[in-house]
Amino acid sequence: MKPYLLTTYIWLCLVFAGIAHAQGTLTLTFEEYSLRYDETDPIPNGYASLQWVNFYDMNPNNTYLGPSGSGYLNAVVYPNHVIWNASGNPAQISSSTPFDLDSAYMTAAWMDGLQIEVQGLIGSSMAYDNIYTKNTASLTLVAFNYLGVNQVTFIASGGTQHYLQRWGTEFAIDNMTVTVPEPNAISLLLLGFVCIGVLVIQPPNEKS
Repeated sequence: MKPYLLTTYIWLCLVFAGIAHAQGTLTLTFEEYSLRYDETDPIPNGYASLQWVNFYDMNPNNTYLGPSGSGYLNAVVYPNHVIWNASGNPAQISSSTPFDLDSAYMTAAWMDGLQIEVQGLIGSSMAYDNIYTKNTASLTLVAFNYLGVNQVTFIASGGTQHYLQRWGTEFAIDNMTVTVPEPNAISLLLLGFVCIGVLVIQPPNEKS
């Protein structure tokens, strides 16, 4: 391979590999689902390229689960849906490919002063572990900035009862912003590795 062709080939490989690091930032509004009255459905695995455990979608205006005065209604940013941790149990998002949890709007459902511990793992190591205190009436934006994580777990506890008819450690989230690798970027990454591998395994012929 002639020197100028070799140089071009290497540059193309590096460009493909570099483009593969491109990521997409998504604001998840959870409005894609059409729920019947009094219905709440689990967020399916693969939504936003993530795996979801114990996060359910809800329209608080259309279900007994989110009556007037609850934090579910106060959690809605726009226009209708939120997600919640079913039965107040821990909930989780994860991916085999690192992602960023950038931010989300959050409220407690029933308890004021609800403590929500948010743990972020990189591989099997704890990289982030913070506690956020949430009330039922105040919708607040939490800037997590959990970068390059593979798993984020939300664990709620404590608080004092605000809504007289119900209590529990449920919370609500809307407009969650995440940064995930775009599918075509992953393909480009593989292509970049193939290009480099070809050069390593079979060096170019120096004869012109």
